Amino acid sequence: MGLCQANHRKALADKDRKNRVIKFDAKQLKHDLIDEINHVRALHQVPKLSLNKEIASISQSYANKLAKSENLDYSNNTYKGEELGEILFYYSTDCDAEIVIETWNKGSHNFRYNSKNAEASSFTQIVWKSSEYIGIGVSQNASGGTIIVANFHPGGNVVGHFAENVLPPKGSDAYKAAKKKEKEKKSENKEPSYTQQNLSGFSKFDIEALESHNKYRNKHHVSPLTLNKDLCKIATAYAKKLLSTNTFNHSTTKYKGKELGENLYMCSGKVGTAERATSEWYNEIKKHNFKKDFQHATGHFTQLVWKDTKEVGFGIANKGNRYYIVANYFPAGNIVGQFTKNVFKA
Repeated sequence: MGLCQANHRKALADKDRKNRVIKFDAKQLKHDLIDEINHVRALHQVPKLSLNKEIASISQSYANKLAKSENLDYSNNTYKGEELGEILFYYSTDCDAEIVIETWNKGSHNFRYNSKNAEASSFTQIVWKSSEYIGIGVSQNASGGTIIVANFHPGGNVVGHFAENVLPPKGSDAYKAAKKKEKEKKSENKEPSYTQQNLSGFSKFDIEALESHNKYRNKHHVSPLTLNKDLCKIATAYAKKLLSTNTFNHSTTKYKGKELGENLYMCSGKVGTAERATSEWYNEIKKHNFKKDFQHATGHFTQLVWKDTKEVGFGIANKGNRYYIVANYFPAGNIVGQFTKNVFKA
């Protein structure tokens, strides 16, 4: 909320307004004020406010009440159970929208953008991003002075929420700084893609499994795998077989006449996901000795990061909360005598 009183004598001294004759038209003034407020909001990169007739009625009733009073106090008016944001204005004679907005907008010159807290002001309520509706009341008192009440919903100037609701005007130094910071933050939070393949035609599960694999392979300085549709069909068929037979043994499936590498995963009581299976396979790294050759306890991990493996296919099958996941690799890894040439430290 903010309270502003314009100095009439100063306004009359202004060259541009010195000889102006203002014909008071409350309806037109309300219309012009909303236009001006929305113009300011557009400059500050926030959506326009919509006129709400119920709020406008509340604003007008309070403006009429203030016109009969000698005080200019804030109301405690609410809309849908929430306190309304409110700006009051008094001018000793007729006025136009330009005078009002100039007065309300004075706080913008010294405002510190991206502040986590700020004093309540007319300016910040005008440009408050989360406000959606506006209502304006205009009345005149017995001496011809103009009283204006502007109400906003939801109300602005909420302590702790200034940074995300009061944005700098487009083109300003503050705007450029904010955009730069936003870009840097997005760059930091963006998950890099470790996949170099057109993935149209593959399932979401296949893509998630591939990304998980290639994330770990990247850590171990080996090239990313590519998805192979034939391998996906083989892996899916075997996952379904394991589910139907309630077994958990490796297959003897071959591809192009050669044995496939294969990782298996099974869980019950929780959802089986590509990330969960891949992470469990990779976590065997904790037991792996990089100076040794094949190790029974770490075969899933070594196949996952095996340098000479180029293609992969994934399959998943479930019944209720029981899941089987299969990954088939080509060419197969875990070849005795070739571990130091294919499995590298992160």
